[in-house]
Order: sequence, then C-alpha cells, then structure tokens
Amino acid sequence: MPRDRNAGPYLTGVVVSGFGSSAMTLAVGVRLKSLTGSGSLAALALFCVWAPTPAGPRRCPGGPPGLATTGRGAGPGRRAGDTVH
Repeated sequence: MPRDRNAGPYLTGVVVSGFGSSAMTLAVGVRLKSLTGSGSLAALALFCVWAPTPAGPRRCPGGPPGLATTGRGAGPGRRAGDTVH
C-alpha cells in the first residue's frame, strides 16, 4: 500500500488544532470563573461548547459541505480587480 505524503502534515495540523481548541475552551471556563466567581456558569459554558460534539457533522443532501466558489479568484498572473471573460 503506498504511503500518502500528506498524511504526516495533516495529522500534525489536526493535533495542533485540537490542542488549541482545548486550550481556548479551558481559557473560557477559567475566565468566566474569575469574572463571575461561579463554577456553575463556567461549567455551563463548557457544556455549551462540547454539547454538539456527539451529534457529529451532518452531510448536506446536495453533496459534501464546502465553500461555493465561482472559480474566478485572483490567481497567478491576475490581480484582485481584474475581470475574467
């Protein structure tokens, strides 16, 4: 089986992103606790962040989710204001 050369950088990005997301979620809880003094409010905020996780992503009936583009973006040899014919 051939090895995918993009797997290593992709998985590294996923792990770094996961650590960043967890750190920001923890920071929100700590900040709410320090501002309000309420552990319940901090726990509620963390619950609201993590509550949608078990539901998982939903697929769109028309195909995979993504950004709709026209294919007319600025690319090599083009500037942002150029018109495409």
